Order: sequence, then C-alpha cells, then structure tokens
Amino acid sequence: MASTLPASSMKSSEDSPTPPAKRFAPGSGGSSISSTPAPDEKRPLTGKRCVDSDGVYSVERFRRYDLALRLFSTISKGRFAGDVSFPDSNCRRKVYRLVFDLLYHRGVIEEMLIESGFYSRNCELHGQQTLVQLMTYDYQQWKFSLKLPREDLENVPTVMLTVAKALCKHRVRLNAALARMRVKSNAQTTSHLMTEASFAKYQAVVTQPFHVRINASKVHNLQRGVISPLCEDGYTLCAGREELKKGEKRFWQQERTLLAFSPDAREAFLHHPLLSEGLLVPQDSASYYLVEAIRDLIAQCTGDVILTHCNSGAEVAHIASLLSRGSRVVVYGVLPVQMDSLKRSLHAQEIDTLPDVDFVHAPFTTADSADLSNASVIICLPPSSLSTVTQPLDFILQEGDHFASLLLSEKRQQLRNSLPREQNSTLAPALTSESAQIFCPPYCV
Repeated sequence: MASTLPASSMKSSEDSPTPPAKRFAPGSGGSSISSTPAPDEKRPLTGKRCVDSDGVYSVERFRRYDLALRLFSTISKGRFAGDVSFPDSNCRRKVYRLVFDLLYHRGVIEEMLIESGFYSRNCELHGQQTLVQLMTYDYQQWKFSLKLPREDLENVPTVMLTVAKALCKHRVRLNAALARMRVKSNAQTTSHLMTEASFAKYQAVVTQPFHVRINASKVHNLQRGVISPLCEDGYTLCAGREELKKGEKRFWQQERTLLAFSPDAREAFLHHPLLSEGLLVPQDSASYYLVEAIRDLIAQCTGDVILTHCNSGAEVAHIASLLSRGSRVVVYGVLPVQMDSLKRSLHAQEIDTLPDVDFVHAPFTTADSADLSNASVIICLPPSSLSTVTQPLDFILQEGDHFASLLLSEKRQQLRNSLPREQNSTLAPALTSESAQIFCPPYCV
C-alpha cells in the first residue's frame, strides 16, 4: 500500500471594436505594418520612422498599445491569451505589465478623465474608452510628458494618433485633475487612489522579489561560481528582503541555492551571462520550496518521480537535476501550449545529460496501477503553481500564457478555492500505486 508523506508547512467588457482606418499587422515584429490609408489621410512618408526613445510617441510605442488592446480584449472575454503573438520577449513583458497595471488602475484613470472633462472636449473618442484609458495610464506614468514626434510615423492607426494628440492638448487639465484627486484622498501615488483591497492585492504582486535558483548541477563552488561574479558585476549581497530596493543592484541569498533580487531586476537579468550559461535559473519561490521539501527523497529514487500536473518548466528541471541515473520524471496533464516553455527550461539546464523527462498529455486521473508500477514518488499537485496567485506576472512571463485570463485580473483569487479541489482529485489514482510514496504539498499562502 502506498505511504503518504505529511506535507511540511508551507466585468470587464470590451468597448466597441476599434475602427481605425489603419491597423498593425497581428504579431508584426519589425517595421512592416499592414495598412490602407483612409482617403482623408495624409499618406505617411516612406523610409522614416521614430525610434522608441523615452518620452516620445513612436511606432514601437503605438505597436505596444495595439498589442495591449488586443490582449486586454482577449483576457476580458476569458479567451486564451496565447492567441496574441509578440515580436520579442521584451515587447511581451512591457505589454503584459501595461495590461496588468491598467486592470488595477482602470477606475482611477476613468475618474481622472471624467474629472478633467476629457470626453466632453473629445466627443469622437467616446466609443474608444479602453484605448483612451490605456494610453492615458501610460501618459501619466511619464508624468504627462510624452511628446508627439516631429516627423510622420509609418502607418499608425488614425485613432491612436487622435488619442495621443488629444492627451497632449489636454495635459494640463489631466495633471490638475489627478492632483486634486490625490489631495482629496491624501494619496501619495496614483496607485494609492485604488480601493484599499485592490491596492493591497496590487502591491502584493508588484513588490514580490525576482527569484533565481542556483543550478547545482553546474555550480560546484557557490562563492566562485555565482556570488563573486555577481559582486564583480556591481551587485551587493544584503541581509534580507527588506534591503532589496527598487533600482539598486542588490541580492539576498534567501536559501543556499535560492537568490532573491528586487522586483524590477528581471529586465536587467534577461541577458545576464549567469542566466544564459544556465548557472542561474529563474524559478518562482513556491515551486522551489516544493522541490526542496523532498530533495532527499527525490535523490534516493530508483524509479519514476511522477507529477500529477505540469505547472512550471523550472519545477520539472529542478526535480530532474536531483535524480540519479536510471530514474526519470513523468509529467501528466501537459498541454500543447506549455511545451515551448518546458523545453526552454530543460534546454537551459542541459537536462538531456540528466535523467529522462517524459510528458504525458492525458490527465493523471486516467492513470491506472499499471501506469504507476515503476513509481517511487508521486507528487500530487494542484493544476497551478502557488505563484500563479502570488506572482502572476513572473509566472506568465516565465511559464506561458495558459492562466493569463485569471492571473491578470483580481479574479485570480478564485484559484485559491478551485485548485485545491482539483488537487484532491489526484489522490485516488495515486493510492492505487503499491510502491510509491505520495507527497501532497499544501496549497496555501
């Protein structure tokens, strides 16, 4: 009979469709944008374009607005966010962050627009509220200082240029309206104008440290392999999370093989040599602690380690790196949309030199005793990492878009109720194994 190990502690409807005379080609990543100028428009100059320099409305900035608008519409309708394609990971990160921020600040931005009289002076934009809110949020993030370019942009949708010009013309009134709102509410920032509950949820996400795991299969001397190179690169080792300040190059050794950086460090690490060489691996803290809790058990396995759900490629790679030769990781419930992120995580750690990893598309609830005959450990997971609740942006950018429609909205708290129930459903088939030890990690904050 299988033994069970005790777990240690641990409406937003879219506005009327945008009817621009010109529209960016879906997923366009270069300078090519398909469009047909309206008869009353001036045909843009060819060969000229504005780079995405800070503080200027540019082709790249307008393209991000277009992608963000489509992503917002997709998420609002509960559809798979992966339907929106991005030219590169940097654009993807900026668009997701813009949409995430708008979802929380939408009420504040709309109040500011009404308070300033924006719609009464721009009646033609009444049907474009989501686009106006999106661009207004970005505008106030730049302290109402974004400037229109001095040259024509290539094939930018007319409605976006109209909004940009209206915002620039309305700059003083918008700034004054926001100032009045902040004085009235005694709010230090725009975010403090949100309801107390929304602000708490927003802060819980944006203040989460960026975590990386030290890849023990490649790093044999922690000081020489990781700590010293980071210090030589200008980073300072600090004593705790409270010392991780935004904009400062600091890191905290949270555990022996887990480092924490400030929340805004992800961008700086995108092309860091320690990451590109696989010495450091981005991994959410929840999945890290899940694996480390049974580290010794995994290392002693002679058979299969079975995961009942596929949550994180970093999680799978972490487990595989601990196994001895002859063992393998079997992951159930793998969706086709997850394969790319899984392969990236495994390839980054050269898992092909480690035990095999098998992906099974069928759900674990279809497994029988024959499928589990070689199992040494069965890890009964909910169909989502805890970090999909506490760190949605990091999880989406690292692992994919599968849960984006829930993760990027305040409704993500519903996962706390539904996911544990699905986790419990994996226990029945797991108990049919006569040889495996079963680990059922707690799903709580």
